[in-house]
Amino acid sequence: MTQAIASEAAASIRDLQAKWKRVSRQHVALGAACGCGIGIAFAANDLEEDICDFIEESARREKRNDVAAFIAGLPRPAGGTTWKLADLLARLESECEYAAFLAPRLVVSLASFDQQHGGARFVCAG
Repeated sequence: MTQAIASEAAASIRDLQAKWKRVSRQHVALGAACGCGIGIAFAANDLEEDICDFIEESARREKRNDVAAFIAGLPRPAGGTTWKLADLLARLESECEYAAFLAPRLVVSLASFDQQHGGARFVCAG
């Protein structure tokens, strides 16, 4: 990977980190209350496992064993079955050779959530 491509990939990963940090703090109100209290709502990060599953399935479907192995090496929280997007993005900063495959899928996933739920979202202060 050339220095220019690596630099572009690193910038893309930093953009994704900022977007995930913002999106993961959002709640989508299906009722009149915050997801932290009473009402029908969910936090964007409740969908994190679905995004992780999509990313892993994409690697398997496209026979990207290198990407699948990279993902398999991510830490899993105690008792958890999947990894965290923040961990993936942090690791991609130093191992950006996988960014060309992963970043476009993450961009689409996060943009899709943001677009679909943009009108009903808020950031919980609690």
